[in-house]
Formats: sequence, structure tokens, C-alpha cells
Amino acid sequence: ILSFGTISKMFSNLKSNIRKEICNSGEYSRKYIEKIYKNNLQMVSNLRSICAPHCRLYGNHFPYNVSLSDCDVALFFEYGVPLPSDSTSTPFHLIFALCNLMNSEYERKRFVKKLKHLFFKYSSSIDIHELGFDKKWIKLLNKR
Repeated sequence: ILSFGTISKMFSNLKSNIRKEICNSGEYSRKYIEKIYKNNLQMVSNLRSICAPHCRLYGNHFPYNVSLSDCDVALFFEYGVPLPSDSTSTPFHLIFALCNLMNSEYERKRFVKKLKHLFFKYSSSIDIHELGFDKKWIKLLNKR
């Protein structure tokens, strides 16, 4: 079993042709730009590092810039979701990066369904808008 950090470093150290093959593989026809794929791996590694020692995601913005493809930017505009700024990202942006890495549409939709269930379960304790999730977040994550 490898950590996200190790996977991120391994990906960065692969030859360009192998990275391109990884970026272009998957269940659906989305083609990733290596730079964005690498950034998404780093964002998921950072997310895991934040969550591992039980640090809070709630109400925080993170000094990471999630890279988005032109298609992602178009989706954000289509759904009226704020783009990550140059210096900070919300937990939603980090979750979006995680969903970008999921090659299986089934697994991604399953993940979104479980996340929705968690938000519902704890709806009396949290405001998902504080995490950067707007009312169209489910459609956006499932649109991938």
C-alpha cells in the first residue's frame, strides 16, 4: 500500500510518455493534462495530510491552488461555482480534485452519494457552504 504522497512523487518521476498514458486512461474519455493530473495528486495528498491527524476542514481555506482544465473552468461557470483563487482553495476544490482522479464513474458517483449522506446526517452541525459547497455541488461532481 502506498501513501498519496508516494504516489504523487512516483507519478512526477515517471517518464513523460508513461505519465501521458496514465492521464489518458480511464473509463470515460476525458483527457488529462499532465500538469493538472500532477496537481490533483498533490491536492489529494495535502487533503489526506490534513485529515490524518484529525485537523479540521470546516471553515478553513487552504493555501493550495487547485489547477483546473478548460473543461473544468467551463463547468464551474456553468454551475455558478466560484473558482479557486490564486492562493486559496476550499475543501470543495480539494474534493473536486479527488473526483478528477477517479477513473470509474461508478466509484465517483458512489463517493458523492456517501458524501451527500454524511452532509445530511450532520446537517444540524455544519453548513456545507462553509466548506465551499454550493447548492449544485452534486451535479457538478457527477458531471465529470
